Amino acid sequence: MRVNSLVLLLAAAPSVLAQPGYAPPLIINPCGMPANDSLDLTGDGVPDLFIGGWSIGTDNEPSSSGSCTRYVGTLPGTTLLCGLDRTGQRVPYAFAHGDTLPVLDNGLRDDLRIPRFLFTEGSIPVLQWGYGNAWSMPAMTAGLAEQVYVFQTSAQERVVRTFTIRVDPETRAVRISTGDLVRSDKPLIIR
Repeated sequence: MRVNSLVLLLAAAPSVLAQPGYAPPLIINPCGMPANDSLDLTGDGVPDLFIGGWSIGTDNEPSSSGSCTRYVGTLPGTTLLCGLDRTGQRVPYAFAHGDTLPVLDNGLRDDLRIPRFLFTEGSIPVLQWGYGNAWSMPAMTAGLAEQVYVFQTSAQERVVRTFTIRVDPETRAVRISTGDLVRSDKPLIIR
């Protein structure tokens, strides 16, 4: 009886191995990207900003060439002060030291009255580089060290905070330093 069971089991083994099943995905990090991180800049226990990255590469596995980007973005409940670019898209507005925070237009909005500045979700690319056949050294966004950004959280609707971004291209690390905290209806000179 045991011999018959063993022969039957051995005969069925190749067909069991040939069945489709779960194959774990091949996870490759061709960019050498540090892990994503979230930051609580207001100290209220809720993360405000996200430091992440993405890569775009060739379709072959593993990807033989492509580009990588690190960015700082908003999390739910946080918005960046954005302006309009040349194409009319909302992009995070970079202030210089000495600039005055604009007074926001909270009036009527329609197709003819589009506010120049508005708090909305967004992301700031801070570092880009290539790998493989598209290899290039990590390059910071131009002028990033002198730029100051402004964010607002839904937990503190009437309060805005400034921040600056520092990047170490060698380690691809991104650091954020907070600045002034002020009510959104008060004038603020960026320092």
